Amino acid sequence: KELCEKAGAEVEAVVADVCDFDSIKAFVDKTVERFGTVDVLVNNAGGALQMPAGEFEDMPLDYWDKQITLNLSSAAYCAQAAIRNMKANNIPGRIVNISSVHGTISWVKRKFLPYCAAKGGLEMMTKALAVEVAKYGIREASMVYDDIYPSITGAIYNGQAIDEIKDVAKDLVDGGDVNVSAIA
Repeated sequence: KELCEKAGAEVEAVVADVCDFDSIKAFVDKTVERFGTVDVLVNNAGGALQMPAGEFEDMPLDYWDKQITLNLSSAAYCAQAAIRNMKANNIPGRIVNISSVHGTISWVKRKFLPYCAAKGGLEMMTKALAVEVAKYGIREASMVYDDIYPSITGAIYNGQAIDEIKDVAKDLVDGGDVNVSAIA
């Protein structure tokens, strides 16, 4: 928040449970109250929860459900709330879903099967929803991060790839042609 404010951006930090639609609705309402509309949504919530012991057939169903909700459904909930506002206000908004390389590449050694399934679902949801909302001027894309190669991820965080990320973000906001699904 402080970095954004130093750069001259108006920022509001709001805590919300992205796994709960009522919490998301309250978050969007607070955002609209402060800024008037939702122009950009970045779905960045997610994570791989500690895998219970045992094999797939031993996995508790609530573990599966929690992983799918956190890594897929939460993005759908947030997008739905944002799109309602964008359409109601004729805003050519932008939605960016932060995904993972594990939506395409399995994470077998760690047995995080529901995480991989959810990120694969997020990639397909992004593509399908992008087609659906394009007629309203709303653009949707995903950015895939890669934590298999810490040196690459570290290079991004150390600023070596910041210019590339800024260029992709600018193209997305400006409506240029951009393929952000392969950024690592």
